[in-house]
Amino acid sequence: MDFDTSKPGKLMLNMCIPSVITILVMQIYHMADVFFIGKLDSPAMVSGLSLASPIIAILSTVGVLVGGGGCAALAMALGRKDDISAKRIVAFSFWSSIGLGAIVGVLLLAFTDKLVSFFGASSEASLYCRHITASREIISSLVARPKLFKLFNPTSLFVSKEKS
Repeated sequence: MDFDTSKPGKLMLNMCIPSVITILVMQIYHMADVFFIGKLDSPAMVSGLSLASPIIAILSTVGVLVGGGGCAALAMALGRKDDISAKRIVAFSFWSSIGLGAIVGVLLLAFTDKLVSFFGASSEASLYCRHITASREIISSLVARPKLFKLFNPTSLFVSKEKS
């Protein structure tokens, strides 16, 4: 993608479409969860899933926060043709999202019971919410992150003194 000669509208579309698709996939995934859990005919399970959704959204927000800021800084560095800064920005964004995601995830898991009781959930719905939240965090840790490490080798993000 050539940032110098491409039209801004085309660049915006190329950058925004993957984000929109990601959000749509997350919503479709949530609707599928509600559909299949609803088939179990347990209102407490559906309540637990509904209570877990904002908690999971908070975790996703951390990634969007770091990713959005990182993308803006990366775009400016690429516009200046500063490859060293661009590599540092990518490395910082990558490790920050993992670190902040872990911290926020632990805090949310630690306070899930208090949070859902604040929302007025029953004890049974609270139990399902905790299971759903914990299982999503564990699945994310075991499935997504190793694939991310394999796909995108984070050790390659350390910038050497040489100009690339």
